[in-house]
Amino acid sequence: MHTAPHIHEEKELPLANIADHLVPVFRANTQEEKEAIYRFRYDVYVTEMQRYQNNADHDHGWLKDDDDEAPYSILLYCGTPEKITATARVCIWNAGEIPKSAQSRLSTHLVPGIDKYNTAEVTRFMVSPSTRGRFLLPSLIIHGYEYLAGETGTDLAFFQSIPALVPHFRRLGTRPYGGALLDGGSSTLIPSVMVLSDYRYFKQCGSFLALFVKKYFFGPDKRKPLNTEKLETIFQDNIVPVELDALRVWDDVQTDLLKDSDHISNFLDKLSPNIVEEIAKAGMILKVPSGSTLTKEGTIDRQMYLVLNGKFEVFAQGKSVAILVKGDLFGEMAFFRKEGKRTATVKSVIDSKVLVISHSSLKKLMHKTPEGALQIFTNIGQIMSDRLAGLLMGG
Repeated sequence: MHTAPHIHEEKELPLANIADHLVPVFRANTQEEKEAIYRFRYDVYVTEMQRYQNNADHDHGWLKDDDDEAPYSILLYCGTPEKITATARVCIWNAGEIPKSAQSRLSTHLVPGIDKYNTAEVTRFMVSPSTRGRFLLPSLIIHGYEYLAGETGTDLAFFQSIPALVPHFRRLGTRPYGGALLDGGSSTLIPSVMVLSDYRYFKQCGSFLALFVKKYFFGPDKRKPLNTEKLETIFQDNIVPVELDALRVWDDVQTDLLKDSDHISNFLDKLSPNIVEEIAKAGMILKVPSGSTLTKEGTIDRQMYLVLNGKFEVFAQGKSVAILVKGDLFGEMAFFRKEGKRTATVKSVIDSKVLVISHSSLKKLMHKTPEGALQIFTNIGQIMSDRLAGLLMGG
């Protein structure tokens, strides 16, 4: 007989208090609802963010794919078919039934005992620009979690996110793992997985889902939690493509960049050591395999990248215009443009490593340390000026 592990009871916000803030979440059952979701996706992803141009149905104004109509998928949404405010897709597979295409996409061969687990993939998260900042995303997440944990008996849920959103997904309770990076329509996507019964990790991340883990997995007649020790191999530092720990990020920046006097970064030049350290600790490290696309011309995407090692090629209007190496910064044009539109496509030429600097983290740093803000702006301005001069001169 299974005995649920003892959990130290901590003072937490009651579920009823969380429920007071949730908005209704619906499952699309009719073709009308599904088509409304496809149009909403098109408006947000294709029109607003300029992503998935080659995958969209421009005649209908839809963004859909084969998984949307598959029997293992459900589409969630908030609002009404006439005015959708948020949506997500959940694919659910019983143990041993993950399609081969999903096995490849999610690198499931890395997961020990994957054929014994009920799994899901949660994708196509999006929220209407006019309603961002409200309780829509938490409502989708909670509804999805309860559906997976309670109704379908799911053990593992896979996610993907652009680099800048990895910390946010981690705070929900997902963990980056050693899966292959994916093409996200505007930039590389980072794979992560949620172990639905891993209460300890949810608490460590401060995720509001910890309460729901207890609801479904701990106590009499509840589901048996997974033995997470069996999964630890997919979370090993040597195969996970991202590093989020601030101290380790700072160590990498010092080792790969600051100690190499032959590659002084023009972005970090003349910044005080304290400012450089804060920039590093506010970012994350991304290991980039050869041939990966980090930015795509014309799409909306605001994070910047500082090359720690490796080599990248820059393309504008289909032509190769520059090679970037250790110490170089890219993505700065979209970072400061009001609409955040990328002016170039940047691809890795060899296996490389970058420091990802999000728009929000650098803005916070600038407000926190006004004395460093001027030098940061000056350095970025010099980089932009040099690149413009090079383009004008055909260099």
